[in-house]
Amino acid sequence: MKVLPVFLVVYKSKDGSWRGFCTPYDVTCNAESINDAKERLRDLVELYEKSLKRYNYPEHLVNKKLSDPEDKEVFDLLWPKIKARIAKDIKNSATQAAYTKSLSESKSL
Repeated sequence: MKVLPVFLVVYKSKDGSWRGFCTPYDVTCNAESINDAKERLRDLVELYEKSLKRYNYPEHLVNKKLSDPEDKEVFDLLWPKIKARIAKDIKNSATQAAYTKSLSESKSL
């Protein structure tokens, strides 16, 4: 079984709206508020993951590149912080079970 970390990111877009994206699925949304964007993105990702499960997690739908240039720019800025946080979590986890549990929790940078 392959484990892929899933990252949900919400940010204020250059056009002034709130935008959310999920990597590695390339699921996106736009909203008028940060809370609305978070809620919409979580709902969309939940539906996407149900579909992935139904079709036995096809690789071409599980691991997609971000298609929006602004999303890619934001993710590239966050990636060093995300990597550092993952490394810290691994170092602080005494067992594999503790690390796996920490992956399933929401993290804020």
